[in-house]
Amino acid sequence: MLQRYETLILAIPEITNDESKAIEAGLEKAVKETTGSVISYDRWGKYRLAYPIEKNDYGVYYLIRYELPEGVKDKFFDDMKSLFTIKHDDLIMRSMTVQLKPGTSLEYERPESLEETPKDVESFLRENKMDGLISKTSGKTALGRTEETVRPKIKTAAADDFEIEELEEKVSDAEEN
Repeated sequence: MLQRYETLILAIPEITNDESKAIEAGLEKAVKETTGSVISYDRWGKYRLAYPIEKNDYGVYYLIRYELPEGVKDKFFDDMKSLFTIKHDDLIMRSMTVQLKPGTSLEYERPESLEETPKDVESFLRENKMDGLISKTSGKTALGRTEETVRPKIKTAAADDFEIEELEEKVSDAEEN
């Protein structure tokens, strides 16, 4: 009977596609030597780590799922350990393997990686079809409040006690003239 496993690998943030393919080929070779099969090899992407690991604040995650016959798991895990600690020690910071229960779903909801998240506010607003903080058409903020409620009238400490809006009107009138 075949047992399902998954291994989560945390690699250095500078890992290249060639290095990733070398890890994939090494794992696939180790699985096939034990008459198992690789179900999936997914690159999850680059994420910020909760704490630095080997002086890295970021890491690239890979999730590998595979099936192995029951009697060969010890040999396979020894081979995998030597693959990670000897051959790819400079690339792999951490790894974790778990056995999946029969009938476990192979679907995950993972957060967006740094490569998938928008780089700036404007692209985020465009992708989500949102207006800026103050909509140009309605004069309302993103929360639906008008500008007046966001910026209440405040008296200044100046001797003339102008309100801010009165000062703004005088400035705009002066600019027009």
